[in-house]
Parts: sequence; structure tokens; C-alpha cells
Amino acid sequence: ATMDAATPLSIATIPTGTGLKRPRQVLEDYCRCSQSIMWRMMTQFYEKQGISAWSKGIVPSFITCNSAIGRSYARVIAGFISDLSRNTSGVMRLDPNEKMYLVELGSGTGKLGFYILKALEQIRDRLDFPLDKIVYVLTDFTESNVSFWENHSDLKPFVDAGRLDFAQFEATSDECLQLRVSGEILRKNQI
Repeated sequence: ATMDAATPLSIATIPTGTGLKRPRQVLEDYCRCSQSIMWRMMTQFYEKQGISAWSKGIVPSFITCNSAIGRSYARVIAGFISDLSRNTSGVMRLDPNEKMYLVELGSGTGKLGFYILKALEQIRDRLDFPLDKIVYVLTDFTESNVSFWENHSDLKPFVDAGRLDFAQFEATSDECLQLRVSGEILRKNQI
């Protein structure tokens, strides 16, 4: 079962002070998650809160945005690159003269991307692809998060090296990524 095929959004049966239970109240009938009331509420929350959703501790993120996770993902990326570089079938063949874009959807604070980039730097000698051809792309649907990354001093060295770019991207409706630093447009089946 997927989120799109889930039961209607409802209020759980809640005991009242008398011991009686109120019946469920259906808030919304079956629909795609991305078209639901809850999705719109979540979108409005992140648009309103911006980066403060994380900086104020409203949204927990340590488990997914720390240096250990960054190193782990960097090793997975290195393994994937290694597998592709040894691929002789021609399917998904890597060209070391072309850029490789690693796109992170819903990047929030940008911390995970920062840690992955630092870890890739540390294992650059073990990569089967030139590090300067790898471009990590942070994306989010909120403009305030993208602006935050563009102005963050810790990300600037990666931007200056051409290894980090940004895009505002709404996964439910956008069909391409307009990169903010390079101006490149990334489209499905073209990269």
C-alpha cells in the first residue's frame, strides 16, 4: 500500500471524559498524498518556518544530518561510481569529461549535502571519477531555504569550486531543475 492509496484522513477515535468514544470524523476522502489537506498544511508550515523549522528544533534532523551519515552516503556514492566505471555494457556509462549531478531533494538546512561533500573530498583518491566533475545539487521548494544556502559561508568553498549548486524545486509539479549558480537546466533523460 502507498500513501496515495491510504485510508481517508480522519481523527482517531478519542475517548471522552465519560468513557464514551466519539466516532471518527473524515476530514478528507481518498486522494493522492500530494493533493491532500495534510500536504498543503505541511507545505505552508515549511514555507512559513523556512530554515527556522530546523534551527529552532521544531523538526528533528540530527539522525539524518550528521558527519557519520555524510561519510556513509559518500561511501555509497563512491561504490556506485565504481560500479558504473567498471560497466562495459554501455548502459549508464560514465564520461569523466562530463559533469555528474547528484541531486538531493528536500535538502532543508543543507547540512547533509555539506557533510557528503566534505566526505567526498576526504576520499577523492578512491573515487573512480574526477571530484571536480561531481556537482552536488541542494533542492527545496521553499525559496527561503535556497537563499539561506546561497548565503551560507560554509557552503561557499564548494560553490566556488563548482562542486555545489542550488535549485528551487517542487517535486510534485516541476519538470526540470534551474540551477542557480551555473544557470544550467537539468531535465529528465538529458543528464
